[in-house]
Amino acid sequence: MMKFFSMIAMTVALAPCAALADVSLSGFGRFGMTYSEAKKQGGESSTFLQSRLRLEIDASVETDIGLKFGAKTWVQGDHNSPSWGFSPANFYVEYENWSLEIGNVLPAFDGALLLKQTRLGVHAVSVGGDPLGDFFILAYRGYGRLPDRTGVALNYGTRNFDVKLSVVDPDQIGSGTGGDLTREVSASVFYRLNDWEFSAATAQSGAGVRDNDLYFVGTRYKVNDDLRIGLNINDNGFAELGTSYALYGDYKFNRFTLGSYVAYNDGDWAEKVTDSSYGVALRYDLGPSVFLAASVQRDYERMTLADMGVRFDF
Repeated sequence: MMKFFSMIAMTVALAPCAALADVSLSGFGRFGMTYSEAKKQGGESSTFLQSRLRLEIDASVETDIGLKFGAKTWVQGDHNSPSWGFSPANFYVEYENWSLEIGNVLPAFDGALLLKQTRLGVHAVSVGGDPLGDFFILAYRGYGRLPDRTGVALNYGTRNFDVKLSVVDPDQIGSGTGGDLTREVSASVFYRLNDWEFSAATAQSGAGVRDNDLYFVGTRYKVNDDLRIGLNINDNGFAELGTSYALYGDYKFNRFTLGSYVAYNDGDWAEKVTDSSYGVALRYDLGPSVFLAASVQRDYERMTLADMGVRFDF
């Protein structure tokens, strides 16, 4: 770990020496207490400390014609992880409203706008509103059992319109680490019309699993500067996971924000005992980049998850 922080310090110290380069360090830290009824039933402690520190290192250079070439990597430490973990690199090229990513890309489905708006609490979790099926996500640590995974993503985005297409290959060199997995192809589109927002996405062969095709449609309306309401619909891939419908919203008053969702799922899997899930959270802003939050949620197995803690971005 000391070697890692020494490298970070050297990178920041040398950054001013590169006249045409831009090197930045950003990230967030969060910590708090979590209560999990599922862990209690599994014989583990139901209440525990949970924390995360994530750092993003971004280095880029711009050409004379306005092309920006860059690369990002992340390093993350979790309270329940024995060590720090570096992510594979994300390489990118940007020009005006276009961007191309190679390597550890943010897939189109994982990055679909509005997809994660039902997440609550300091740890940003949604047990009922998130998609239930598997799909590739941006890796903030290693690739795990898929060391030869790589992706390509093309994006065009403005303030009111965004469209993205990505392909993730779980085993680009055919080393066998991907097993029977295949490429995930995903696409997303977002459009804002005055106070309305619309988003849609699909992941074909999500997480590289054949016939695991996920679909998402979402919309959100800004009632006023303090109140927003939205509806997300997730087709979770395989038939047993069904389709989920989540109605959510958030309301700001002074430094507080009240967020909540209620979700319904028509699937039928072994552990499921109810068709409904819900969550509610309260957030208190201490400043532009620091907030306290607490949340309570119940999933489709009637298990309660609650958390309380603080997050700061830098």
